[in-house]
Amino acid sequence: MDNFDYSSCGGYYVTICTANRKPLFGEVSMDRTILNEYGEIARDEWFRTGDVRPNVAIDEFVVMPNHIHGIIMIMPDDDCRALTMEPHVDNANARRGDPVGRPSSNDHDPADHPCVENVNVRLSGKRVNRRLTPTLVSGSLGAIIGQYKSVVTKRIWKLTGVKTPVWQRNYYEHVIRSVEDLNEIRKYIRENPSNWKKDEYHFQS
Repeated sequence: MDNFDYSSCGGYYVTICTANRKPLFGEVSMDRTILNEYGEIARDEWFRTGDVRPNVAIDEFVVMPNHIHGIIMIMPDDDCRALTMEPHVDNANARRGDPVGRPSSNDHDPADHPCVENVNVRLSGKRVNRRLTPTLVSGSLGAIIGQYKSVVTKRIWKLTGVKTPVWQRNYYEHVIRSVEDLNEIRKYIRENPSNWKKDEYHFQS
């Protein structure tokens, strides 16, 4: 949708690929992602995105050898501060020391927030799944992703001492239309490591 406001309250499913889809972040073994140092940087900075932005909540997320999948909820500041949900990630991608799993019955799930339903109404059921160039609008999805890619790149360059491309240009996004859509995407992300050999992003040397 050409005029969609990507700084608006709602849920967004994002895929970001490495440059030339090279397996930069690790490997998949026994249906799990084994992250190397670069993969740990990609993981840690994704969670930090939610930590430093009061209006962003991080949902399901996975780092794969040559891409990441993640769900970002953009909400009013007060709503995000009220969320106590733990990340929906597997052990390989969890932050060290964090418990892993779905939220308890006492936690708030972003799927229950009216923003998700509001997106569904605004889009009138139309699916949005496009490759976007990050925008510089403060607080927008493009600004969030642009900053994430930049920070990961700088940390990897500092580690290697070589300024080679880390990411593919732009990124892919899908505006989450409903709670059902959200749960389907969560399932896809959780199962991504076990489906790696059939994945469209699987690296072929």
